[in-house]
Amino acid sequence: MNDIFISYRDDDAKPWAITLRDNLAEAFGEEHLFLDKDTLHAGPWRDQIEAALAHCAVMLVVIGRHWLTASDAQGRRRLDLPDDVHRQEIIAALTRPGVTVIPVRVDEAALPDAASLPEPLRPLLEQQARPLADSAARRAVDLKLLIEDIERATGLGARGLGDGGGAPALLGRVWQAMRVALLAFVVTLALSTALSLASMRVGPMEMLVLFLVALAVVAAAAVWRRRRGAARSG
Repeated sequence: MNDIFISYRDDDAKPWAITLRDNLAEAFGEEHLFLDKDTLHAGPWRDQIEAALAHCAVMLVVIGRHWLTASDAQGRRRLDLPDDVHRQEIIAALTRPGVTVIPVRVDEAALPDAASLPEPLRPLLEQQARPLADSAARRAVDLKLLIEDIERATGLGARGLGDGGGAPALLGRVWQAMRVALLAFVVTLALSTALSLASMRVGPMEMLVLFLVALAVVAAAAVWRRRRGAARSG
């Protein structure tokens, strides 16, 4: 179970849910995300939601300012309706072993008090919540903490951190390339020393060939290690 299910109410936090999906897709890959607007396809949608819930390891419940009071056309509060899909999603996640539920507060919304929630939803208040701020600087910090929560709960490794994640990712790639080149250089020196001790001539051209061969081997080994790690986490 490595999927991340984003549950939200359409008329409360739809833009925030989409923003969250975009940031988490950058970090973990779209294949690990479920957002109904993007993931549902032809066929019974309730069955598809049930299947996604059965395979998720984390549910993010996006809570905006109108989450508690959202009502249907008859004026009934939706959270009180047993057939409300959003309510059903949350209850299913809260009652499934091994699923981590994280309330995500947006628009500076506060969590409701227990008395204002139907009994089956009250365990939601026992889960550690995370805010998602309006400003880019604060949101980057909030996303970092949320991504770390998801990594711990799923075993997935994040590739980036959404807003502001491009520069650190680029620096990481440069550092990795430098490490590969340095290791290849060390291997080249070791090989050239061994060849010299064997009374074999090692000139500039031979050194270049040795370095290119060592670089190719070290780079291939690094790629193999990354792919093996990704396969284990996925």
